[in-house]
Amino acid sequence: MSIKVYTDINKLNSKSWDLNTENIYFLKYKFLKSFFNNHKNITHLFILEESNRLYGHIFNLNIKNIVHYSSNYLFKYSSNLIIGFLNIKFLYLTNSFITNTKAFQLNSVFNLDKIIDSIILKNKIDFIVIPDFLYENKKYINLNTPFTKVEIEEEMYIDISAKWTDFDCYKNDLKTKYRKRVNKVFHKSKNVKMKILSTDEFDKYEVQLQDLFNNVTSHAKFTGPAFNVMTLKDLCLSHKEFKVYGYYNNDNLIAFSSEFTIYNNLYSYFVGFNYDLNKKFSLYERILCENINHAIKNKNSRLILGRTANEFKSNFGAIPKKSYIYININNRLYSLLFRGFLKKIKPKKWIQRFPLKVSKN
Repeated sequence: MSIKVYTDINKLNSKSWDLNTENIYFLKYKFLKSFFNNHKNITHLFILEESNRLYGHIFNLNIKNIVHYSSNYLFKYSSNLIIGFLNIKFLYLTNSFITNTKAFQLNSVFNLDKIIDSIILKNKIDFIVIPDFLYENKKYINLNTPFTKVEIEEEMYIDISAKWTDFDCYKNDLKTKYRKRVNKVFHKSKNVKMKILSTDEFDKYEVQLQDLFNNVTSHAKFTGPAFNVMTLKDLCLSHKEFKVYGYYNNDNLIAFSSEFTIYNNLYSYFVGFNYDLNKKFSLYERILCENINHAIKNKNSRLILGRTANEFKSNFGAIPKKSYIYININNRLYSLLFRGFLKKIKPKKWIQRFPLKVSKN
């Protein structure tokens, strides 16, 4: 089987690529092109092996904040002095901007060893990272290289009840404490108006949108490569399933959110807001409420909320799905430095809330 690895999407035959992606929306040529066009600072990998398809990234990353995930006190504080100076090259065999969705289609046995070897032959790679939903696909994956299983932050989601015909039905299913909280969110944000962003508004607010997004990622413990928010404009132009909402106060853009409607699921990923105004207007809580409202109106079966602010999201009924990555260190020095650390990585513990009356503690 011949393996072909492209780093330029313009050299791909779009029809040939899409022919074998079936229903994997996040692997479609048009979808990936939006990310390729707006992220020239990373290497994009388009991998073909007969009828198999795989998309991934290569990027440099300073990982000093990853030490916060270690349960080893001495490692956490002593290693930060060393790690803070390291820029490590990652091979991540998925879309590093949307890490909990499939960026592959397997129709036959996929020789991942050969694919990794062919990539390493042309690129200096320190860390190889494979998401659980690819690595654990034992039916098709052929992989003998040893990898370490690492638990990461859970994916959060809300199953949308069929009896919720509008947002009030959802609120009525909340316990009194949480229903009062939602009512307070809308009271505090009553002067915040939400509307779908137009193409012209993307151009007008480009700098503000990026700043709002960076506000959120700057508070995260660990982030991947920098995301260019103009990707969202391209997605809006090329995909009717994708929408970006702006939140305004006195005609000032103070927050935004984005949503995909795919296969009866509503995905909420890229958001940004003004932290100075967040407490005053309950911006992030309002965004979550609007996500739920849209999922109900669309008659979606599930709202998928990504991997951040887990405890906070659970206040609105979100529940976690365990997530893992598999890591191979392809550098002797880094292997000595990180080998013990990988085994001690644990997501931060948080308290699961049960706001719905039907929930069981």
